[in-house]
Amino acid sequence: MENSYQIKIVSSLCRVFPDEEPQAKPECGKLTALRGETVSFQAAVRLCGAAGKAKISAAAAPGVSVRLREVVAAPSNYPCHPTQLDDNYERTAPGLFPDILREMPDGETRLNAWWKAFWIDVETTADTPAGEYPVTVTVEQVTGPWDAAVQPVSAQTAVTVFAAELPEQTLLRTEWFHADCLADYYRVPAFSEEHWRILESFRRTAASRGINMILTPTFTQPLDTAVGGERTTVQLVDVFQNDGKWSFGFDKLGRWIDILDRQGVEYIEISHLFTQWGAKHAPKVMATVDGEYKKVFGWE
Repeated sequence: MENSYQIKIVSSLCRVFPDEEPQAKPECGKLTALRGETVSFQAAVRLCGAAGKAKISAAAAPGVSVRLREVVAAPSNYPCHPTQLDDNYERTAPGLFPDILREMPDGETRLNAWWKAFWIDVETTADTPAGEYPVTVTVEQVTGPWDAAVQPVSAQTAVTVFAAELPEQTLLRTEWFHADCLADYYRVPAFSEEHWRILESFRRTAASRGINMILTPTFTQPLDTAVGGERTTVQLVDVFQNDGKWSFGFDKLGRWIDILDRQGVEYIEISHLFTQWGAKHAPKVMATVDGEYKKVFGWE
């Protein structure tokens, strides 16, 4: 088979699986935006016949900017309950599922016969003139396959920008935001300076996508926790007990809220003070009791 690139423009709502050719739907190719809005689409790419390193780039007409990221497929060995299915599942068997968006500083990636997706954001500003803005995605060879030349290919779509801006958001939108998961994933101590930097980065992205309420761990949230188990402690309220008297510190909570204020997040969501499944137990609460830091509430 002759070595060649294939590229297809698909909707941001399409999941591009490595072993299945994505279906481009015409109605998903009509991108529109208001001033100050970000719209997204994907480019699905593969290299027929072999494997090699390629460079992916996206360019738009002046007036809008583009951001390109690689969609990384993550393994899932339990995508659904086998006995609780309906016809709306795209896939029910374990496999690789598109999930992680990874930055591409030099635009280089490895391509082979399996489909890979690239995520393109088209960002407008409050000053973007109304009109149609073509966006072109190009794939060109860097190395291989086996020194065989592969011709570059391009695909194009367009974004129509209207001369209007969205009114201020009135919907309260929250997503579960787990500070402990970020500490665990990046292997940093909870509320270390690096953890604060990571938290701020993720919340900035959330705010830019219309999330204006953040789950705030005044105490470590008792969510999705096995009976008797614990999540990594991310407790913003410091608790003290000295000579039988309780007192509280709010420095970390104040810092958390100050950051949200700077990012324009106006609301906080606070988890319940009981376990998720049945409300039978207290959440984990850590305290300094007469100088000793220990758990004072939990499953017991």
